Amino acid sequence: MSEEHDERTQVEAAQRDPSRFADLYEQNFYRVYAYIVRRVGDRHQAEDLTADVFREALAESSSGGFLSAGQAQNFADWIGKSQMSNSGT
Repeated sequence: MSEEHDERTQVEAAQRDPSRFADLYEQNFYRVYAYIVRRVGDRHQAEDLTADVFREALAESSSGGFLSAGQAQNFADWIGKSQMSNSGT
């Protein structure tokens, strides 16, 4: 199974059952954090933004507004960019 397919499967599972979101969090936390810290240049702010973006993604997962199939292949990029656009950075 390819990494892209595995991540897409995890996203789809999280859409059906938010308790499965923990797998996505574990696998993507450091990539998302690294992306955000590079963009904002402040580790404390990046920690807060990383928490915000995962909180938002989890909330959206249960509402069905969480990632289309095309976005699922780039989960970490999607949530990082989503948070950056929401923070105005």
